[in-house]
Amino acid sequence: MKKQLGTFFISWDQAFKSGAIQVGGKGWNLARLDRFGFKIPPGGVLSTDAYMKFIDYNGLDDDIADISSRITAANLNEYTHELSQLEEKIRSGLLPQAIIDEVSAALQNLGLVDKAMAVRSSASAEDSA
Repeated sequence: MKKQLGTFFISWDQAFKSGAIQVGGKGWNLARLDRFGFKIPPGGVLSTDAYMKFIDYNGLDDDIADISSRITAANLNEYTHELSQLEEKIRSGLLPQAIIDEVSAALQNLGLVDKAMAVRSSASAEDSA
């Protein structure tokens, strides 16, 4: 299945065209492998749009902006508690129905409903660390 699936869940083909900034390094490299004929499992990538929708839906924009404006490599240890609180807010956040619907449709489209799957984080900042 090579068609674009949506805004939040992006096919391998569309992930290749979108680039690492939009789909993360791992997602883009898997898309490259697919593009050049390597056998990879059916799937796709959750886009940075899905991340932004999640952050907005859960009202985390201000929390992230606030701590991001104050934290540096030099003072990182001073913010351990606040970072833990932010992490808990993210972990307890709810997925917007639009993302759930799009991922559900994509999994159905790809024949992956009720199948074992691997899920990997592919944030571009992680990949360059």
